[in-house]
Amino acid sequence: MKLERIRYANDKIVAFDQTWLPGSYGQLLFDEDLEHKTIYTILEDKYEIPITAGSYTFNAVNANTEIAQHMNLEEGSALLCIERCSKTLGNKRVYYQYRYLNPAFIRYEIELNREESTLDSTKNGMPLKQFVPRFSV
Repeated sequence: MKLERIRYANDKIVAFDQTWLPGSYGQLLFDEDLEHKTIYTILEDKYEIPITAGSYTFNAVNANTEIAQHMNLEEGSALLCIERCSKTLGNKRVYYQYRYLNPAFIRYEIELNREESTLDSTKNGMPLKQFVPRFSV
């Protein structure tokens, strides 16, 4: 099942989501209020399907014709795209999503803290392995 949603903040379009779900999970959303509830909340709270893992990839992209129309932007406008895969128990995929964000309205900030026991940088260094960029050429 494919689900498309436009995200608003203060009456401005800030994001456009394209989400794919297996039919077994998608059918649970047919009568749900997706305007006010997230897929994550519905699956976890109502159906007790825990989201136990996920992966995120952040990319800079340009809006194609379809995305530009949904977001009221010019084709080719710069966007931040988050590619997301969420999983439940047994590493079973629950949904796969592309979220296109208008950088005029949204930015991400990451704050890192080191434990005092790891302050000797010659020994352990900063724990940033999860933030290593991946290049696809």
